[in-house]
Amino acid sequence: MEDGRHPPVAAEHPQRRDGEVKIWGLLLNGELRTYVLPAGESMTMKRYAWLVEHKFAEWVTDAWGTEGHAFLVQDHERCLWGAGPKEALRAEDIRLLENFPRSSQDLNAIETAWREVRGRLDATQPRGLESRAAFLQRLRRAVAWVNVHRATYLRALCESQKERARAVLTAKGGRTVW
Repeated sequence: MEDGRHPPVAAEHPQRRDGEVKIWGLLLNGELRTYVLPAGESMTMKRYAWLVEHKFAEWVTDAWGTEGHAFLVQDHERCLWGAGPKEALRAEDIRLLENFPRSSQDLNAIETAWREVRGRLDATQPRGLESRAAFLQRLRRAVAWVNVHRATYLRALCESQKERARAVLTAKGGRTVW
């Protein structure tokens, strides 16, 4: 939300763990929200539109209520930019930031949040193989841990979006200190 009270949000493409688990996330208001795709499924335009309608809307309302609107920074993955997903975003009053360099991860704060989650997963790695169910439980705990123990940092990531944008524009889409 750009009304001075609410920082923009950032969405992320699926992350793989052992080629088996795909997770989607939304970083908003300093909290990482996640959705795990069903086993064997991939993100499609139809699934992303569903995710916006059923999860993003709930998460945004939970974070900020029903006043105002959210601005969304997302990757340039083709399935995110089709007519269905764009219409779902408009219907939920989530405004998509469209004019930013494709090559700059620095605009997508959730990349840094994922690094925090990966670090926690690495710190809690079991000695032996784990099942999908066990990994999902460990993943939920890692996200919860990051949301509690790295809350100030996650909030700063959300609140620094304008600074990130200025840095990316200055670097003409190249890497920045972010």
